[in-house]
Amino acid sequence: MKRYFFAHPYAMEDGEIDDHVQFYQAWLDKKLPGGGTQVIAGRDDFNANARALGGFRGWPSAVATGTIMGGDARFHCFIVPGRHVGKATAEIVQKALAAGKSVALWQKDGRPSQVSSIQRVSSCPKTGWALQ
Repeated sequence: MKRYFFAHPYAMEDGEIDDHVQFYQAWLDKKLPGGGTQVIAGRDDFNANARALGGFRGWPSAVATGTIMGGDARFHCFIVPGRHVGKATAEIVQKALAAGKSVALWQKDGRPSQVSSIQRVSSCPKTGWALQ
């Protein structure tokens, strides 16, 4: 199973997070039939695992580079819905990129042709961090 991590903004409403996850999952299921993918919201993974992983200190690293039973990656790919991100998302993306994992900017407005690969994270004084 290939697990995709949805790295949404902390302040995103629950209903909007759920809409994004459903959208990405439906698109992936259509393109990669056979049920071999799972999209997991950052909110859900944080609520389920952050405490055991050291909260905001340990959780981003575990998301980006951690493994599960059998040594498989916790997450294989990362989906980010916007270029400007907060500290935790920036850390997750930086560590995922350093580990050679795919990170995609994929805005839900739909057109998969507008999915773009993220290559780096840079600091922006006014907005926090920007994905490029």
